[in-house]
Amino acid sequence: MRDEPGFWSRRGRVVTTLLFYGLLSGFLAFYLQAMDWRAIGSMHPDFRFLLLALPFSLSARMLQPIAWSGLVRDYGECPPPYAQMSHIYAKSWLGRYVPGKIAWIGGKVFFGSRYQMRKGVLALTSVIDAGIQLITGLTVAFVLLSVSGSGVLLPRALRVLAIFGFVLLTLSLTPPIFNRAARIAYRVFRRGQTPTGSRLSTGGLARTACVYLGVQILGTGVPFFLIKALHPALRATAYPFVGGATLIAGTLGTLAVFAPSGLGVREGILIVLLKAVVPTQAAVFAAVLMRLWSVAVDLLFYGTTAALNRMRSPPVGNAL
Repeated sequence: MRDEPGFWSRRGRVVTTLLFYGLLSGFLAFYLQAMDWRAIGSMHPDFRFLLLALPFSLSARMLQPIAWSGLVRDYGECPPPYAQMSHIYAKSWLGRYVPGKIAWIGGKVFFGSRYQMRKGVLALTSVIDAGIQLITGLTVAFVLLSVSGSGVLLPRALRVLAIFGFVLLTLSLTPPIFNRAARIAYRVFRRGQTPTGSRLSTGGLARTACVYLGVQILGTGVPFFLIKALHPALRATAYPFVGGATLIAGTLGTLAVFAPSGLGVREGILIVLLKAVVPTQAAVFAAVLMRLWSVAVDLLFYGTTAALNRMRSPPVGNAL
């Protein structure tokens, strides 16, 4: 049974859309003003390495909607073509800058429901999508740090937090546990109705994890080239440690749910870890540059998917 089309009236959709973009603009402005612009002004990066980082960043972003689409299909829905699905994802991805991460998942539900996909399925698959991102990020980080032999450089508290987070997330996404929790949540929010459609399966989980492993591996090239742009003396042998440290910092920053996109948490962890391979000033500059780079690539991701959406077909509902 499909969600009722009157779940949001036309006026309600307009108000919700304006609220989403208003919150996003406000917190993005807060996010940017909180950055150390004096440090950015004193940077003199090698732009050749920034150009090398760009395809790694954008390719990783563009793969993410493919993973989410697969989850939506597993739940019996027919997602729109990639051009539309990626734009839904890119708009929602910007919601990470709103504290609480609710806008990140809520954006997928709100914008995705315009394409006749069930809101319950959009919500469930968005939670799974986020969980797999974190699990695969920690997996790749553990492997890279083991390969580099630099796992001992992680402070004990960070190791404990990372391992605890990995175990908790993995158990939560085990199909029997997740499906049972989803049924309970469905009954609570749907007033006793039984859920319909497919359930999370081991096969679907594995397929999505494979896509995100590729995303995480691609993403490890970004911090290495950004740091190399600031500190040319960085050796190629530091690649595994830099990639692993960045993934650990990013994951723990994401788990800090009330920090806009992990603001402050990620940078603090990065600086502590990167000081093992570069001077302190270079580590500080790198953390600031990575944050600014992330914002720029997120906006580029949004712009790229908006262009694809417009070329593919007339947009559904609000073009934004």
